[in-house]
Amino acid sequence: MSDAATAEPSALLAAKRAALIETDFQSISAELRELHAWVDWKLELRQDKRSGLWNVTKVPKRADNGGNASSTNPATWCGFDAALAGCEHHGFDGIGFVFADSDPYFGVDVDGCCDQATGEIAAPVAELVARFATYAELSCSGSGVHLIGRGELPGNKGLRVKGVVPGFEVELYPRGRYFAMTGRKVTT
Repeated sequence: MSDAATAEPSALLAAKRAALIETDFQSISAELRELHAWVDWKLELRQDKRSGLWNVTKVPKRADNGGNASSTNPATWCGFDAALAGCEHHGFDGIGFVFADSDPYFGVDVDGCCDQATGEIAAPVAELVARFATYAELSCSGSGVHLIGRGELPGNKGLRVKGVVPGFEVELYPRGRYFAMTGRKVTT
């Protein structure tokens, strides 16, 4: 059992919040910033009903009223500037980009591929970033990479794929999900 899952819930939340990397939202792709596909997010504690263990999750939030947002309900989304203002006003932890039915974007998520101390990205993931030649940034923990590309993925649900990038599981999201954004661009 991990120390994080058995830690005092408030200490677990504080540790996760302290581990978030510095953001640079203005470095996010101008193409993405123009879309009405943004939410805020906040770290919140959730207790697993079966195990009783506590987990920290990124809950999407509405910029306008601070309530919960949904990655499948465009009425709860906003523009980039409104997301920034809402994040500041409500004291949320960050902003997120939603993958919508109405846009041509998909997300690629590779966890655990970056050395947080050096910033070095594992070679197979660096090759993936170079091949895609698209917007790529560090994840909120600084230990993963998010890529946002244009195109179609099969199906409507996310996919977990092994073997595409040696040594790493890759998650692909065509719609109905969001990425917590950092603006910390990854280049190769």
